[in-house]
Amino acid sequence: MQDAELKKVIEEKSYARDGKTKLDCASAFSIAKQHRVALADITRMCNQNNIRISKCQLGCFA
Repeated sequence: MQDAELKKVIEEKSYARDGKTKLDCASAFSIAKQHRVALADITRMCNQNNIRISKCQLGCFA
């Protein structure tokens, strides 16, 4: 999957709250599985586009 396509999918699943764009952890896992991309690619794309990971299943992000 190309970066532009991945960015679009992530943006569709993310939401705005408190002036920040967020993607919950479960959605990140779902996107990775459904589109057969590495979680590292999801993380990279989120970092590049100022999208924060929320509701982390491991408790790493708030």
